[in-house]
Amino acid sequence: MMLDSIDGSNDTLTIISTVQWKATISPAVDWLQLDKTSGTPGNTVMKITLSPANQPINQRTITITFSAIDNSSVQPVNLTI
Repeated sequence: MMLDSIDGSNDTLTIISTVQWKATISPAVDWLQLDKTSGTPGNTVMKITLSPANQPINQRTITITFSAIDNSSVQPVNLTI
């Protein structure tokens, strides 16, 4: 996934899951905001927004990891932005 390089730009991501899930950002940063960090089975639309930061735009990389809650048989999924 790629977001526009303009601070304040945003995009949406539809998460389709059969289990409860949580999303974590690594490394923790203040320039990326998620409007949802967990969800239930079904379809969930997550809004991802870039916030102003004191870092050159071309150096911004982040991984969002989606993990099942209370279900260790489901492998985590990583999304790099």
